[in-house]
Amino acid sequence: MVQKTPLYHQAPFQHVTPVSPTNTVSTREVVLRHISTGTITDHLHSDAIAAGPTAQIIVGSAENTKTFYVHKQLLCNSSTYFNVALNNGFAETRDQIVRLDDEDPDIILTFILWLYEGKLNKETLPLDQPSGMLDRYLFKLYVLSDKRGIGRLANDTITMLASFWSQSQVNLSEVAWIITLVSRNSKLYELILDNLILELRADTLHHRRLGAMDLPKEFLFDLLARTTKLSESFCQSHQCFGAVCHYHCHGEQGLPSKEDCIRNTQGGCNVYFEDEELGQGDWEGNM
Repeated sequence: MVQKTPLYHQAPFQHVTPVSPTNTVSTREVVLRHISTGTITDHLHSDAIAAGPTAQIIVGSAENTKTFYVHKQLLCNSSTYFNVALNNGFAETRDQIVRLDDEDPDIILTFILWLYEGKLNKETLPLDQPSGMLDRYLFKLYVLSDKRGIGRLANDTITMLASFWSQSQVNLSEVAWIITLVSRNSKLYELILDNLILELRADTLHHRRLGAMDLPKEFLFDLLARTTKLSESFCQSHQCFGAVCHYHCHGEQGLPSKEDCIRNTQGGCNVYFEDEELGQGDWEGNM
């Protein structure tokens, strides 16, 4: 029997006013409370209701499948993959069902929570997610974004990683597998390199430990080459997050402008630590 987990929340992906302050129910509680066949509830923001019909996303293997009910318009607006899948005239269009056998239901849940909330925060992450595993979870979220053409989520995941790494070290054991899955030209790859360089320059990461990790030779070469090019003034732990838009894509396929992106970050969107310094400036790598 397929487990049906319909997902709704008060606001569509567009950055609209969230649920009324008088409603203290959290995003996660609102979303997970409505386990039914897709009936509209009073908790929905009027803009979400106006988003129209829902589609089904069936995630996971046959032994552990979950079905999520999501507004089609929000899916299509956020993802090139879902836009094609739900409008291509084939079976998915007729049935409005997309099957993702190779995806993790928890990652898809975070994507859908983000879709309705309009940003990443601790509520959109698993409640029992240990901080030591946050790198892996966000890496998986970035891979989903890259594979399914969800550009805004890729940017937001980059912001949360940069925020997290501004006050903690990069988990090298997780880097070893993610760099085999992303392009060497990707923004995530660049962010990883730059944060490791900051750690090396601050002596919080030692070359001996780095060499002991099972990292591809191409990655170590890229790290060395980039280290020699980056300005010596690029040496403070906050500098990647302090110019996080340098690691984003802007202005294409519905992505926000750099100005809007900076405004969102300064407003606290997609930031992991509540005490994070939110000021944004020019990137100081000066290659």
